Amino acid sequence: TTTTTTATAAAAAEPSPHPLAAFPCTGTLLPTSETMPSSGYKPLSNSLPSPSSSTQISASSASASSAASSSSLESTSSLPSTWVISSSSEVDSTLTALAKELTNSLLVAHASPTYVPVLTTLELMQLYEKASKTSDWSSLAARLLAVFSSFPALNGSFLKKDFVLGIQRASKHDSGLDCESLRSFYTSVLDMPASVINAMVTGMCELLSSVTQMHLLEPEHIRFALILLECPLIQNPTYHSVLLAPLASRIILLSPKLSAVFVGWLTRYCDHEVSLFTGMIGSFQALITASLVARHDAYHYWPVIAATKALGYFNVINSTHKTVDFQLFYNPAVNQALDIGRDYQYWITSGSAFCFCQYPFILSIANKNNLMKYESRTQMNKEFQGAYMNTMYRGVRTAPYLELHVHRNNLVQDTLMQVCARATELKKQLRITFVGEEGIDAGGLQKEFFQLLVRELFNVNFGMFKYNSETNLFWFNPFAEDCQEFELVGIIIGLAIYNGVILDLHFPFAAYKKLLNYPLVEKDLLEVDPSLYQGFQTLRTFDGDVEDVYCQSFEVVQEVFGTTHSVELKPGGKDIDLTNENREEYISLYTNYILSSSIEKQFKSFQAGFLRVCGGNALALFKPKELELLICGSEELDLRKLENVAEYYGYSTLT
Repeated sequence: TTTTTTATAAAAAEPSPHPLAAFPCTGTLLPTSETMPSSGYKPLSNSLPSPSSSTQISASSASASSAASSSSLESTSSLPSTWVISSSSEVDSTLTALAKELTNSLLVAHASPTYVPVLTTLELMQLYEKASKTSDWSSLAARLLAVFSSFPALNGSFLKKDFVLGIQRASKHDSGLDCESLRSFYTSVLDMPASVINAMVTGMCELLSSVTQMHLLEPEHIRFALILLECPLIQNPTYHSVLLAPLASRIILLSPKLSAVFVGWLTRYCDHEVSLFTGMIGSFQALITASLVARHDAYHYWPVIAATKALGYFNVINSTHKTVDFQLFYNPAVNQALDIGRDYQYWITSGSAFCFCQYPFILSIANKNNLMKYESRTQMNKEFQGAYMNTMYRGVRTAPYLELHVHRNNLVQDTLMQVCARATELKKQLRITFVGEEGIDAGGLQKEFFQLLVRELFNVNFGMFKYNSETNLFWFNPFAEDCQEFELVGIIIGLAIYNGVILDLHFPFAAYKKLLNYPLVEKDLLEVDPSLYQGFQTLRTFDGDVEDVYCQSFEVVQEVFGTTHSVELKPGGKDIDLTNENREEYISLYTNYILSSSIEKQFKSFQAGFLRVCGGNALALFKPKELELLICGSEELDLRKLENVAEYYGYSTLT
């Protein structure tokens, strides 16, 4: 069990380019014609009027509208000011010709039998000018319907000039979309008559219809997903079921190669468009919530499944870039409706069935804790039943609880001896008896036991942990020899979680990352040894001759109890001088020494003890910060929230 959990936690620690890789679900997700609308969008009378009889449109009218739009532009004074207009009509004409070639190449890739030209800025200006003069918007509406219902045409539209000219090709670093021009286009269209908007939305729905065939092989073929996600209507709940849900079902079926490309495109929003990144997350969350309200069976309703999986892309990005608070991914509706037992059983027994445990980013800390407790109760019940069967049928007397009898003046040794003697019973419910004292453990003795034991184990005089007065935190003592006591600390923390007891621990965040096998970075040193961290920053920015001023080698020299200990950071390190050229290597090796290699023996024992108790599947659901909150609770006390939920008996604010 320990090995399996460690591997799972490690997989969660280093996100794969594919957002579903950490907690895979192999079930079939592609909606069928019975579950997904095949004909797309129907205009809603309470939001946008349906196209009038004079503006009825179809994709087959694209050629006529394209020919009509070739007339010269007499004036641009009435054009929407938000449109990006090229200063050279010759350049636009060249781009139009090249765009036609691009569309033809995309048509081959998509195996589309119908040619629909890509949409250019010049053509849009001409169509808009004509429509505004004649008040006949049918040509513009027909053109938008044709483009937005065609994968090749839409994928080839709204491109930067270098991508139209073929100078650059789409990659995971750049989709080739001119996002400013695209946003200007959407802003302008949404100010046009409802018939034009309805035509665009109808095209989108036809594009995403379950009967539309796609052959997505290259990055150029998935631009449509980004174009549709950029549409402001996507964030309108009115369009979630007809646009966002089918779009999500398309996105999650991308191959690993194209998934990595799509993640790369979305990552750019973290640096430049955080509000859009947050808005996209909010849209998928709103779709999940609305779908749960409409249909409570989340485990078989494809919009819930598709939106949850699509959020995986954003979670992968946020896990690396920390753009938004991870709690933004929690969905209150999911967490309120979650069937803990059912979801857990689906997760551990059925590889093909959807369950939220496969996508733990959507679950709150409270529900993850509930899952941990459910797993604990399940295992405790098995232990209890085993003890009962041994007693009844085999005549072997086995205690149903993990009972520890300890002396207050010999707490650590008593606990260590009894835990080692009953190593196979750690997943039974804990009961504490203080020798020589009367009392039944109904929970209070447990809490006192943990409090006293943690206080003694973390006493600096005990020698297991080093205390940093700058951060008020403890770190593992690399010179502590008794690894069995570190294993005891891990077991104690695991028992506290198992029995629902909050501990007063003061570990840096790096300890919780290491417990879950998350990789550490240089910044993790800041909490462990802030003076050393700041010294490294000074070394990194030092302008002088590092070798002459620092006079250091690749060696760590420490004095312990009057004895000098030296460790080479690399083979032959004591003979390698620290210089301007190798200081980055020195910082990296020194950081790794403090956080990992120097305490490897101690931490492995600590982690082994922890996993002996909490080595179940549920541990893999936690992020390091969530694990810290589970063990220690929150340090922030919100008295206003306490006041709002407090109930008073026999008291009135008027008295």
